[in-house]
Amino acid sequence: MKKLCLSALAIMCIVLIGLLTGCGGGEIYEDLVGRWRIPQSLGQTFTFNEDGTGSRRGETFTWNVSGDTLRLNRDRQYVQSGEIRNERWTFTIGENRTLRLSSQQERGFNLNFHQIGIIDPSFVGTWAWDQDPTWRYVINATGGGNRGFEGDTTSFAWGMANGQLRIFITGGAGVTDSWYATISGNTLRLQNARNASEVFYYTRQD
Repeated sequence: MKKLCLSALAIMCIVLIGLLTGCGGGEIYEDLVGRWRIPQSLGQTFTFNEDGTGSRRGETFTWNVSGDTLRLNRDRQYVQSGEIRNERWTFTIGENRTLRLSSQQERGFNLNFHQIGIIDPSFVGTWAWDQDPTWRYVINATGGGNRGFEGDTTSFAWGMANGQLRIFITGGAGVTDSWYATISGNTLRLQNARNASEVFYYTRQD
């Protein structure tokens, strides 16, 4: 009986070690949480959620980080024959929130991203420029929007990162502009992240 109990315990330990190994023993790296855009693919995005789940190109995955390695484990139903399910990438985050992924499994395969950021619901709505209310930002809850004068607007993707409202014009190569954004009551204040003297105020319309 004693030998049987020890054997059962050994099996349980092996299973537990296997589970921990499968999870990669990594952690959720806060600086990766949010949406990241691949400029050369006309707006294709990767989303890394703070609960360790994510999505890209219509598929879902789980992820974690150990050191400078990103472990991305694709959900089985999206993996075709011959494809890598458990991807391993070396990652670096550079200036102006750029992300570079270098495959540890396919030599020479690299991806470059710009961070769009998270969707902050407090910014969702229509904002009219104080100097001319016909010029507006329309910011929606799905991470898209448009800006400009009525009848002459430009579409964009948006997100918040490090206190900045980051704007990506549809079809553009990367971040178009970044604004330090604060809301006080119904007033939105935008200060250009590259030119502190450029400040605009907007009033919520809805």
